[in-house]
Amino acid sequence: MKIRSGVKVGQGLGDWVAKVCQVTGVTASAQKYTQVTGKACGCEKRQAILNRLAPSA
Repeated sequence: MKIRSGVKVGQGLGDWVAKVCQVTGVTASAQKYTQVTGKACGCEKRQAILNRLAPSA
């Protein structure tokens, strides 16, 4: 059984985590947090750090 994640080969861990968050609805919650508080959630920063720490193979 194949599971399609939508993550392409060559993407780092941060890209994979971002895709999972989008599918599970965490991204929508983060956007709502940003709207309510006026502060950035830091998602892009965390994604860049994870990509740098665990790049694609």
